[in-house]
Amino acid sequence: MTIEANKLAMGRFTEFINTASEALAAELISPNAVFHVPGRDTPMRGPPGYLAIIQMMRAGFPDIQWTLEEMVSEADKVAARFTMRGTHQGVFFGVP
Repeated sequence: MTIEANKLAMGRFTEFINTASEALAAELISPNAVFHVPGRDTPMRGPPGYLAIIQMMRAGFPDIQWTLEEMVSEADKVAARFTMRGTHQGVFFGVP
């Protein structure tokens, strides 16, 4: 991917995590992706796994939103810095 394509993909990823769109999950998250989550014995996998992680976050922070603050793209790599904001209104990792 080009640098510009990488930047566009990161913008789409930000949209995905803020909306939990199943269509964007299918577009952006590899079916082979593996996500290790604290407190779980087995990793979560693929788009359904990432959507489940977002739902876990939303259970504790229903209004959670991520803001892409900074991004660096070079060759085939992208690094991003996000700010996450939300109101703790539910249980999150056992904390009411």
